[in-house]
Amino acid sequence: MQAFKTEGVGGVMLLPPSYREGELDELIACQHKLKLPLLSIIKQDVEKGLFGGPAITKKMVKPCLADYAAKILQGRSPSQLPIKFFSPEYVVNLATASKLGIAVPAEVVSRAEIVGMATVAAEQEAATMPLVHGNYVLGISKDTAVPSIKRFLKEFAKRGYVQGKNLSVKQYDLDAGNNRQKQREIAERLAAETNVIFANGSALPSFINLPDLKTPVCFVSTKETAATIPADRKHNFTGVVRASFVSIIQSAKKLIPGLKKVVMIGSPGSNLEETINRHRQTAEPHDVTLDYRLFGNKSEIGPLMRELQKSHDAMLLYSPGVDDASVAEIIKWQNRLGFPVLAQFERHVQAGLLAGLVVDMDKVSPKLAEYADKLLQGRTPDQLPLYYYSGKMIINLRTASKLRLDIPAEVTSQAEIIR
Repeated sequence: MQAFKTEGVGGVMLLPPSYREGELDELIACQHKLKLPLLSIIKQDVEKGLFGGPAITKKMVKPCLADYAAKILQGRSPSQLPIKFFSPEYVVNLATASKLGIAVPAEVVSRAEIVGMATVAAEQEAATMPLVHGNYVLGISKDTAVPSIKRFLKEFAKRGYVQGKNLSVKQYDLDAGNNRQKQREIAERLAAETNVIFANGSALPSFINLPDLKTPVCFVSTKETAATIPADRKHNFTGVVRASFVSIIQSAKKLIPGLKKVVMIGSPGSNLEETINRHRQTAEPHDVTLDYRLFGNKSEIGPLMRELQKSHDAMLLYSPGVDDASVAEIIKWQNRLGFPVLAQFERHVQAGLLAGLVVDMDKVSPKLAEYADKLLQGRTPDQLPLYYYSGKMIINLRTASKLRLDIPAEVTSQAEIIR
């Protein structure tokens, strides 16, 4: 991609099989980084973020193929079935065009199918929203997942807080171990330098451990993590409580009958080692043995998954600190080994992991932004009740097919399905 850009190429047409499943996110990231539009003949890939192209919808083609295959198996000969022609229609992702700084000609827009309009409208709404008077500082842990903070900031901008204008984001290293003096120093810095704190589930325990923390904390976490906030500290914390770890284990057992041994896989930069015992205690009453392993870089994933497959029924991705390239590598080895991997975020199931009781940050982030706004306007955390988000089971049937898994009908009937 860099070579294309250096040579002055104005755009790149991607023709299957020039890229595989799991590589699309990386291609989209390169497109935005290099400002090099990528074209595709697959509509779904344009919807996910490629610039555009003369595309056909796979949903139209597959039913036709299945119909013809069924008729052939029932005795019809291929010569009795006329070749069907699908004329491609031009599809343009206006959200991607906006990010690339490309003004799509009006005559193209008038004739093409347009996707990404909702994203453009949201960005325009945020751009025209009057700024809240004043200057504010949002504190986060340096380990906060980038997609989570991006979604939060996007919603926060709709409320008049725009990074680089009236909002600054400061990252903090919360690794103080059991050093109470260092913990106090971090709490004092936060009180002096920030107005509100955003914490995801992996960072919340570190904020809980800070003594005398005065800055209000707006968080999203599992029920079990939220329950560790001491009673005398709850007045300083509010936010969204998502699906409990118990429900994650229960849904996994329904998804994969006979599930007994699960291994959580994560990044060394996460707090998985600190929380694994609590997760084990949660899983044990449900007859599930929980283990964990960490990987340092993408090259370690394949050998690690080969080893883990020998002694475990499934893997559960612990996502903090795990980048998209590593997720793509996990998906590749999941499919190659037939070793199911469960997720906790919708985007990872959409990318190709098997399934999960997931949190949709596009639905959670507006509530977090609302609460952060109210905190900055003078409300206290104890005046904002915890918001409970039950999560949803989402299953990638394409992945289930590759893994040759028969998902029970009672599970699929209550789940959101990706085909």
